[in-house]
Amino acid sequence: TYIVVLMEETQRLQVEQAAHRLQTRAARRGYVIKVLHIFYDLFPGFLVK
Repeated sequence: TYIVVLMEETQRLQVEQAAHRLQTRAARRGYVIKVLHIFYDLFPGFLVK
């Protein structure tokens, strides 16, 4: 399980897009990544497994 932290100024939509892009890139390489939680208020980022 990993926490991906983005820059402070990152907006909500950008966080969602980054998580989706990471999932897509991993799938192309044969890996399965599950986004467990997206953080907006505490810090811009997401939790992946």
